Amino acid sequence: MVTDGEKTAGVDPSVLVVTVGTAVPPLMSDELAGVPVQVINLPREDREQWEDQLARELAARSHGPSVVWAWDPKAATELARAIKRFDDVLAVSTRQAALGVVAALRAGRSVASMVYPRLATADKALSQAGLDQARFSDGSARLELIEGPAPAWLTITTEGARVSTDGLTPLELAAMAERAQSATQPAGAAERAQGADQPTGAAERAKPAVQAGRPVAGAAGVAEPAQGAAQTGPSAAEATQLARPAQPTGAAGTIQGAAEAGRPGRLLIGSANYAGQGRAWAEAVNRHVPGFRAVNLQLRTFTAQVFDADVLMRVEEFASPVARVDLALELVAPASHILLEDMRAPVGLNDLREPDIVPRFGRLEAEQFLASGRRVACLVHGTAGREPAGHRSLEPWSPYREPESDFYQARERAVNMLRESLDGLDAPLFVATPDMLEYFDQAHWLPIVARPDDFAPAPPWEPGRRLKVAHAPSSDIMKGSEFVDPALRRLEESGLIEYTSVRGVPPLAVPRLLRQVDVVVDQVVLGNPATLLIQTMAAGRLAVANVSPTTRRRFPEPLPVVQADPSTIAEAIADIAADPQAYQALVQAGPGFARRFHDGRLSAEVLNRHFLSSGVAR
Repeated sequence: MVTDGEKTAGVDPSVLVVTVGTAVPPLMSDELAGVPVQVINLPREDREQWEDQLARELAARSHGPSVVWAWDPKAATELARAIKRFDDVLAVSTRQAALGVVAALRAGRSVASMVYPRLATADKALSQAGLDQARFSDGSARLELIEGPAPAWLTITTEGARVSTDGLTPLELAAMAERAQSATQPAGAAERAQGADQPTGAAERAKPAVQAGRPVAGAAGVAEPAQGAAQTGPSAAEATQLARPAQPTGAAGTIQGAAEAGRPGRLLIGSANYAGQGRAWAEAVNRHVPGFRAVNLQLRTFTAQVFDADVLMRVEEFASPVARVDLALELVAPASHILLEDMRAPVGLNDLREPDIVPRFGRLEAEQFLASGRRVACLVHGTAGREPAGHRSLEPWSPYREPESDFYQARERAVNMLRESLDGLDAPLFVATPDMLEYFDQAHWLPIVARPDDFAPAPPWEPGRRLKVAHAPSSDIMKGSEFVDPALRRLEESGLIEYTSVRGVPPLAVPRLLRQVDVVVDQVVLGNPATLLIQTMAAGRLAVANVSPTTRRRFPEPLPVVQADPSTIAEAIADIAADPQAYQALVQAGPGFARRFHDGRLSAEVLNRHFLSSGVAR
């Protein structure tokens, strides 16, 4: 078996072409890159027998690593099922792909390493950003393979992970064996060998050639703070006061890294990354907590937006046991601290073939992480933990106004599920917006982080022209768009404003959008200050939203946001349009407020004080 960590001289693979009803494909040479081509011709009838026939032909004709090209696409499904019986057969869909795989096998790559390329962590992102940081994973995590059935298919251990081979396909087992072997080599050897075999990005280029291949996630670099940024902000004691106002404030102090006196700390944040905040909090820790390195993981569902993430994995990729073992070895095993977002399970330990990330399985993973000696904390973003009944009692315009609706009942079930998963867990709890302290009174507020691009200077307001107003909801129902859109369209029709209703804008384009308008209406029904509101303040634009008096009082200084709810939104925008200069003080206060509370320094301080300073247990 050829392993990623063990370079070989390579081999000439067997090359087979699958046809249906014809012995020789038109325009097909009898050689491919100098390797003789064998043809497997399937009969047009008896399709239900194709899979077994292909398996017999492959067993008889392939000798060592084999490349199989389904020249007739009608046979692709049966071929995909047949090759699961082998650990050295790789299916391709084009002649060019076949040439690439033959070249890779000759260079010493194994079939398993091409079908299941190693997961990429944030190391490349950190190096691209020019940060002098240690790697997140040092390659020391150990993978132990256990033959036969076991209580769990995957178990997180103190030193790495343990996998039961029961139920694995031959190719999955080969991939696991390569990882187990490379884990016994000196730290970094596997990575160096793999790098010698395959240049950066080659796995992505080869992906269409590989049946069930998995792309390597990329990540954008960590940006530096905006030039000229003020370096003052609330202290750790003030951050505590925001969460629990009864406590006294204290003097600001330099963050002391929890791991400075011992082994380095590693923080994994996952796996929701809503509004890109998982990545933003990881960046904040990397910049402001000495002795710690942090990465984030986003598991992308079919409807989730894509934000910057250190590791981005689609749910269909997550279904692969090999992919989840990679997550365990490269993200969980190196971590001394794990921050679970909305109790989403980051590894899918519950089932070999049908992994689920719901909170009850997140709770099981949290308990396993704790048992393995890792520190665990939980974070509730907002919608996942906002109780519909409680919100109705606090907010007259709550989107949860109809208890009999399917929407209300679905949200109630989801919130109850999350709360049950948190109940009794011995772990710190954080919330992303201060209004959530109404529902989790023992939680700590972890401020949302505005990215450096959000603070880029915006052009000044232009007097004498119509006011430009935008509404860019991430969710129409949660932002109250049913009230905002008609109110602002009427104002536009009257000639008072120029209105832009924005849907589907890529997250990275939001800062540029904000600089093209004067006023941004965020939400008018929730009562909370969330990501778009903070980005608006950072950009030096006037923010309009419904922020409850209780939430405003949690800040030690006035929140520079114009108050509006569905009954007052039209009047508020009309007043701004009539006298924009009267609101300039709020506009000018926005960037400073956003920098003091949301540039990452306070967030890093809160994480360090309430979680990371608990030390490195293992």
